[in-house]
Amino acid sequence: MKRRQLFEFLDLPSIPALFKAFETDYLLFVSQKLRLHRPIVPYVKRLLEKSHAARPCLIDLGSGSGGPAFDLQKELAQDGTHFHLFFTDLQPVPAHMRSATGKDATYFDESVAADRVPAHLKGPRTMLNVFHHLRPEEARRVLEAAMRDGQPIGIFEANERSVKSLLAMILIVPLLVVFMTPLIRPFSVRRLLFTYIVPVMPLMIAWDGFVSCLRTYMPEDLNALTDGLPGRWEKGFASDERGVRWVYCLGWPA
Repeated sequence: MKRRQLFEFLDLPSIPALFKAFETDYLLFVSQKLRLHRPIVPYVKRLLEKSHAARPCLIDLGSGSGGPAFDLQKELAQDGTHFHLFFTDLQPVPAHMRSATGKDATYFDESVAADRVPAHLKGPRTMLNVFHHLRPEEARRVLEAAMRDGQPIGIFEANERSVKSLLAMILIVPLLVVFMTPLIRPFSVRRLLFTYIVPVMPLMIAWDGFVSCLRTYMPEDLNALTDGLPGRWEKGFASDERGVRWVYCLGWPA
C-alpha cells in the first residue's frame, strides 16, 4: 500500500482551536487509559543506555501536549531508570508548556525544529506519533541531523499502513470516541455537544486517524530514508501480549 501525504484536521490553521484541543484530549486519554506506550518502553530504555550524557535526559521533538512521553517516564522510573524529560515543539503552546513543566520535565518556550535542535539540548531524541507528519525529505533531514549532532534517535508510531488499521479507524474509532468522551476530564458541555449533537469530533478524529495510517512510514520506508546515512539503524515492530503494535526506528551514531 503506497504512502499518501493527505491532510489532517489537526494540521490545518483554519480549524478552531477548541476542536483541536478536544481531539488532543481524546488521544491523550486513550493513550493513558489503554497504556498504549507499553510496547516501546524497552526501546526507549535502550536509547537512554546508549547515551553518554552526564545527566540522563530525553529530548522529545514535536511534543505538542506531551503525548505518551510522561507515561514512558513513569514506567521506566519503576525499574530504576530515571531521566529528565525535555519537551520541544516547532510551535510551543503556552497551555501545554504549563501543564508539562515540573520537577522532572521542562518544556522549552523557544521554537525547536526537529532537524535543527539547539546544541545545548544534548541527549537521545524521540519522536512519538509525530514522524508521519513529515514529508520524506523532511523526515530524512531529521534522521541525518541526529547523526550529525552525535545523538541517538528513536522514531515511534502507534499506527501502521495496513488494511486492518484503516478499517479500525473507520469502524471502531468513531464508536470509541462516543463511548469514551464522557470520561474525559476536564468535563466540557461543548465537548458533549460536538460529539453527540453535532458529531464533529467522531468524524474529525476518525479522519485524522485514517490519514495518520496512510502517512505512516513502515519499516521498508524507513530503510529507504536511512539508506546512505551515517550511523547504525534498526527498524521493525514493537508489540506486546495484547497485540498493541508500534512501528519503530532506532539510530545511533557510528
